[in-house]
Amino acid sequence: MTNPSPAPWSEAELRQMADAAYVNAAAYCPVCRSRIEVDGILMTGGTTRLRFWCERCHVKGYFHDECLIAMELEWTAEEIANIEDAFWQRGGANCTVDGAVLRIHKGYEAMTRELLVRGTCPRCGRNFRRTKSESETARGVGMSPFKQSYEFIRTLAAGGMGEVSLVRERSTGRELAAKTIKPEYLRDPDAIRRFQREKRILASLVHPNIVTLYDAQMDEHGGVFVMEYMPRGDLSAVINDKAVTATALAGFFDGIAAGLKYTHQQGIIHRDLKPGNVLIDDEGNARVSDFGLAVLTNRDTTPLTVGGLGTRHYAAPEQMTDAANVDHRVDIFALGLIAYEVATRESPWAPPVVSTGDEAFDAVLKRSIHRDRERRTATTDELAAALRSCLNPTCACQSPISRKIRTGEGHRQV
Repeated sequence: MTNPSPAPWSEAELRQMADAAYVNAAAYCPVCRSRIEVDGILMTGGTTRLRFWCERCHVKGYFHDECLIAMELEWTAEEIANIEDAFWQRGGANCTVDGAVLRIHKGYEAMTRELLVRGTCPRCGRNFRRTKSESETARGVGMSPFKQSYEFIRTLAAGGMGEVSLVRERSTGRELAAKTIKPEYLRDPDAIRRFQREKRILASLVHPNIVTLYDAQMDEHGGVFVMEYMPRGDLSAVINDKAVTATALAGFFDGIAAGLKYTHQQGIIHRDLKPGNVLIDDEGNARVSDFGLAVLTNRDTTPLTVGGLGTRHYAAPEQMTDAANVDHRVDIFALGLIAYEVATRESPWAPPVVSTGDEAFDAVLKRSIHRDRERRTATTDELAAALRSCLNPTCACQSPISRKIRTGEGHRQV
């Protein structure tokens, strides 16, 4: 009785042998583990057909490594660099097109014995094959220093001047937020000076209620600020979240007031304070951000032709008429509007600011948003204390009067 012939190799076994032959120039039979012979046969159209055969098992099989070069071109050099980095740092990577887990192999070039990495997407079929020297060469071509240092993960927000992205620092693996500015907005000397000024201001601010700047770069690809990543978003989203308690909102405002007080002590005016420029960290702390329009009082000699108008709904009257000659009281005005928004969860201008039902808070609020800055005497501490008292569960703000304000009934202007 003769022994039955060995079963032919499966498609998965053929692919595994093809990967091994391609990377290590050697493959072994999955049945008897002996080294197998591999022939490369060039097919019509430039594709390669690999033939495997085992002298011990007498099994033969074929594998088509189709359109390798064409598929490689569908991944950009930057994407391949990010895939390689993820592989070396985390031991795995995902396809940048369909998100599938990539099959990545490391080995050595058959002739030069140089370190070689090959990746394949099992879903879309894209491939790449790159030696260490090829990787190093590719990284130096067309990549800014920022992209060499940080791996893009996803876009968080986009606007006319640029976008905010979630990135991963290649050297440490930590996730950060990168605010990029398009190169066309950094072509004139004023814009460059403004970028450098914001970099200088952010670097000088070290406070638990100010977003920390980790890096700032500018080249022909544009400008970028790399800062802490705040996954909870900004104060606008928190105010609209009904699950957030009044006590928590008061705590957030305390943080904003403390951060703003610190910037004023450093001789810095923000000039664009609003809920969208206040971020909430994982521990529930409010962090003031975006100092693009900030100025250093008595120390800023940067001549800029365009004043800081800020965001219209939060800008003090004098800021709209003479933006170059303002002081810290423009920030007090904006802080007062934020205090009202936190107290009522209503936009300050839809409808116009109205009574909250708490007379003590209304009196402080009225002073903080007075149109005449000479009569605008409320301080950050005074506003924070008044709001904290206003949001106390026993105060009038929790009464039916406050609910009427939020539903648009019985408005009384402050």
